Amino acid sequence: MIPMEAEVPLLFLVCFGIVFLGKIFLGSVFLWKCASVRILWIGHLLSELAAFYYLLSVLFDGRIFSLNWPSAMYSEHASVHIGLFGVCWAIATLLLVYIIFRLNKKEY
Repeated sequence: MIPMEAEVPLLFLVCFGIVFLGKIFLGSVFLWKCASVRILWIGHLLSELAAFYYLLSVLFDGRIFSLNWPSAMYSEHASVHIGLFGVCWAIATLLLVYIIFRLNKKEY
């Protein structure tokens, strides 16, 4: 667990929640009518949630939820979760870029 002020986990969760809910609302309003990107949008949201989970598991282990990792193996678990965070974040970003590409390619 990374040492930090006591208010940081709650602030982190609240701010992420606000941004994510805003993204869901705006994405749903603007993208839901376009069936060709609907599944891509859902995939983007799910991969971003997975990335957030992996980030939380490294930053706040024990403060928000306990994974009961053995303390001797924590660095290995943290390394794997940091890598999985990067992969999920990259997938979320690539899906978002592809959605933008598909919407710009569409002729009106």
